[in-house]
Amino acid sequence: MATYQHREMNQFQHDDLDKMEDIDIFDDEGDILLDLDWQQYTLGRRYVMCGVDWSCLVRALPCLPILPPEWWYRISKKQRKWFKGGVVCLGVLLLLALILTIALIPWGGKSVDAYKNDNSGADNIESIKPIAPQTGCDWMGKDPTSLLRPIAYRLDIDASFVDPYVSNGYVEMDFELVEESACVAVHKGEEVTIKEAVLLGSGEKGLHSHNETSGVSKIEFPTTISGGKATIAFKFDVVPAASFAGFKFKDVNGEIGGEQKILTSFSGGRHIFPCIDEVNVKATFTANMTVPAGLTTISNMPVVSKEEISSEDRVKFVFDRSPPMIAHVLTFVAAKMSSVGKETQLREKKASIGIYGRNRVDEMKPTLDRAATDLSTYETFLDMPFPLPKIDYFTERLEPHGGENWGLILMGESGLSQHPNLTDAFRLRRANELVAHETSHLWFAEVVGLDAEKDFFLQESMATYMQYLAGEVSMPNVGGFDRFYVENLLPALAADDGLESPPLTTRVGEPGPEIRWLIQYNKGASLMRMLRTYFLKGNDSPPIVAKAKPDEDPIRDGLQRYMKKFKFGNAGVADFWNTLGEATGEPLNKLMDRWTYQPGAPIIHVLLEGNQVVVKQSPLSLNPCEEGSEWWIPIGFKTKVNPEPQWKVLDTCGPMNLTQLASEEDSVLVNHEGFGYFRTHYHWDVFGSWFPRDSVEDIVNPTMSSTDFAVLLSDTFAMNEAGKYKIEVFMNLTSYLGSRLDVSWSPWQVALDNLGKIRNLMQSADTGCAEEFSDYVRKKLTDPILEKISDFEVGEDDSMDLRLMRSAVLLAAADFGDKKRLETAQELFDGDDFIHADLRDMVYRMAVSHGDSSVFDEIFTRGKQETQVHEKHRLLGALLYTTNSTQRRELWDFSSATHQLSNRDIAELVEHSRGTPTNDLFDIGVETLGSHGYVTQKLIYQTALFVTAPDRVTRLQDVASKRPSLTHLAANVARTVQKNQQWLETNSQKVCDWLKGE
Repeated sequence: MATYQHREMNQFQHDDLDKMEDIDIFDDEGDILLDLDWQQYTLGRRYVMCGVDWSCLVRALPCLPILPPEWWYRISKKQRKWFKGGVVCLGVLLLLALILTIALIPWGGKSVDAYKNDNSGADNIESIKPIAPQTGCDWMGKDPTSLLRPIAYRLDIDASFVDPYVSNGYVEMDFELVEESACVAVHKGEEVTIKEAVLLGSGEKGLHSHNETSGVSKIEFPTTISGGKATIAFKFDVVPAASFAGFKFKDVNGEIGGEQKILTSFSGGRHIFPCIDEVNVKATFTANMTVPAGLTTISNMPVVSKEEISSEDRVKFVFDRSPPMIAHVLTFVAAKMSSVGKETQLREKKASIGIYGRNRVDEMKPTLDRAATDLSTYETFLDMPFPLPKIDYFTERLEPHGGENWGLILMGESGLSQHPNLTDAFRLRRANELVAHETSHLWFAEVVGLDAEKDFFLQESMATYMQYLAGEVSMPNVGGFDRFYVENLLPALAADDGLESPPLTTRVGEPGPEIRWLIQYNKGASLMRMLRTYFLKGNDSPPIVAKAKPDEDPIRDGLQRYMKKFKFGNAGVADFWNTLGEATGEPLNKLMDRWTYQPGAPIIHVLLEGNQVVVKQSPLSLNPCEEGSEWWIPIGFKTKVNPEPQWKVLDTCGPMNLTQLASEEDSVLVNHEGFGYFRTHYHWDVFGSWFPRDSVEDIVNPTMSSTDFAVLLSDTFAMNEAGKYKIEVFMNLTSYLGSRLDVSWSPWQVALDNLGKIRNLMQSADTGCAEEFSDYVRKKLTDPILEKISDFEVGEDDSMDLRLMRSAVLLAAADFGDKKRLETAQELFDGDDFIHADLRDMVYRMAVSHGDSSVFDEIFTRGKQETQVHEKHRLLGALLYTTNSTQRRELWDFSSATHQLSNRDIAELVEHSRGTPTNDLFDIGVETLGSHGYVTQKLIYQTALFVTAPDRVTRLQDVASKRPSLTHLAANVARTVQKNQQWLETNSQKVCDWLKGE
């Protein structure tokens, strides 16, 4: 008997009831013929399956029909049950198959993320075999930044201090793809080995291949990564670097803990971990480093926590997240260190300043105050707050040179130390400028980076300019721009002849220029000084730390705009000049084109036509000025009658009227204070009105400042070397210097450097009057001025300029054989009295040059044992003045092996000295070429300035013939020696004749 499922009768339709009367529900045997479905005849049908009523769920699904089709009810109820059961079974089987398929997909094994805290070591990670590039991913020679841009890095390094110093690392890089790709590319140095790479999220493991030529590693994944943001994780090993960058582990003997290991990374990037390492690509960094317990670890950002791993006797240092920066400046130092520090109030926040070192950090406390003042100066001048919470300086090298990294600057001890009794005026000023230079890179390199590495002159020239600007504030008694012309501009002009010198940079798409520090640093800074002074319109002393209206200091306004516009970004040459141009109202990108992309510098020729002063330009190489190659030149000038500075611009090859003289007694002085980056060549009728041969009245006139006189001295000797002036003109100026007795460093430094060159050339050629020449310098120049300034007495209130001048003149007097002062120096060396720091260079040098081998040995031993860096440099540097060639070679070999006196220091000592045996040092440089690179080449070039023997050039050319990279050096030296020979042929006898008239 069938059972009936029914609902309330009031839900039925009467028509449906009529239909039911004719239905036969039983067969002949009494069995059910068909199951009567009341739902078929009602509007409220139910869905029942497996004994469960699914009606409510079905009604909630609007996609399902309410009424099944008619054919559904033409089959028996039993058949319908079997059909529904089959559908259910098939669905379950399909679901199980889907689950099993997902479980069996080969996702690349264990994710690299699982290895992050795996301390079992890299040996447990299956190696990744390089694969051949496949179609669609073959772009190994391309720039990785064409495909992706990093957003953030999370880096964890477990540093090993045990030989072979293999450190383990893990890094996650968030990045954005510019288009779909199955590949990710990163930079990787030879020090880094990628153990595994995984795309987080999907868990896909990538296969790694590397191009040694481009330094690009490609990671290929099984499936395409859609464009947009993603994260890749690397596990890698890193070993100490053989090159300049990367990790260095050093054994040192310091005062803290005896023998110890120091880990440093002067710069990081691809030499530490897989990353995008380009100067125009910035991202944020969150870094951790684990090191043995007992070590201090510092990085770009402050330490936010330390986690002790007691089971391993190690400590993990966790550093704060950085602002956007390039990977190259990521830096770590881990060592046993002591430190000094302070907190300083800046414009928007307090910042901490720390100095870390192996020893003698107490001597560096004054640097904390200088750095604090520099930070505040830059904030105000650039109207850009210091973006970091701290700045640290780490020192472990002797030489003074530094390296900027955001938040952590690595410097030599002599650049930070300031001993009250052992730091002389020269080293104090130099340290002040070095700290200011490196600190300014926190703005010009880090806040605003470069679009292209070859344009690095933008950051180095600005840092060089800013170091002088900061010096005006941090140490007002030392001064800043007073010595800019002699220290910065003159060396650049000497190197920028336009024949062998490179441009500041090259145009987009062209190979980068040859790097010459005197060009990219000094020339660029000199151009900035010229521009700013020109747009100040006569205000030579604008406010630095005080606010200024934009029209009062347009270049400063332009630099502020530049900082704001490109903050945490990158800029190119056109961006820089265009932004400054917006502030000045001049098209500087066009006007500075020749200065930027054309090598060399101009000469301004000054002529007199009646009372009209006329100027025109030509290249320093003395080639004719050609249309299209002329410079845009702001020219500052003043006259006797009107000593107020005036400016005009010369921008054509043709002549230009500069000014009109008031009378026959009037005269013009072009390039006042040496603001312009050019040489000045006066026609004699202009020049002679300043310097009548029988009178010193005009030269004593205060209208001509000490810097003006230094400019005249330098330009006059340069024009003599160029064949434009007789040597007597320069010698007359030196005579005026002795009569003027100018108590200022700049003119004396210029005069004595050039007089030293003349003496060295005449000695090397044995012209016959070298001794008479030395007598002239002593009697007419050094003796009178030393009597005036109390030669061996340094007063507490002496200005920095006076202290620098006294040291320079004393050294010159000794170099030129001043017996009286040599005896005084010997008495000081042999006695027990304290020797002032400003006098020690001269005392030690004279003791070596006029003593026997026992004096050399004594000073050598003292130099090796000395721990104060400035005193060590003085003692070891004095050994250069020995007359024994074997001893000089011993010093060079010692410096090469120990770096207690670096080869760079020796080259710089030669550059600033007048009494060293240059021929001998030239030979040493040629013999050791290839073992010391740049510094040996610098030694050769500096000593070549005084070499006249062609056979020495031949030896250098023989070496260069086997090493093409030295071809330029050999050609430059050959040209220099040829000029020396020509100078002697033209001038040596004239000097002797001039001396007879004195």
